[in-house]
Amino acid sequence: MAKVSNSRKYLVRFKRDHRDRINSQLFEEINTELTWALEMIQAAPDKETLLGIEGQAANQYFRAFNDLVLTDKKTFQFDGRTRRPPLDCINALLSFGNL
Repeated sequence: MAKVSNSRKYLVRFKRDHRDRINSQLFEEINTELTWALEMIQAAPDKETLLGIEGQAANQYFRAFNDLVLTDKKTFQFDGRTRRPPLDCINALLSFGNL
């Protein structure tokens, strides 16, 4: 629950601070999805359901990653999550941070 809640809070704060440089509609859609995920987490009947909700929430959060990069967008282009090995700079940073 903390991971999804913190992701949502971060996006809300980022939208507030950088409204003129992001896709506000995308951030609103993701905010809605993460709010829904928080409600579903509280009602999750088992571990498998909880993991599925967390995965969907992470996918929603990753949709905003290109807007989170404010400079050098060419170097830090994010086309989706990849692991073992990470295929770009953003994925390398995510793997290093264990997200």
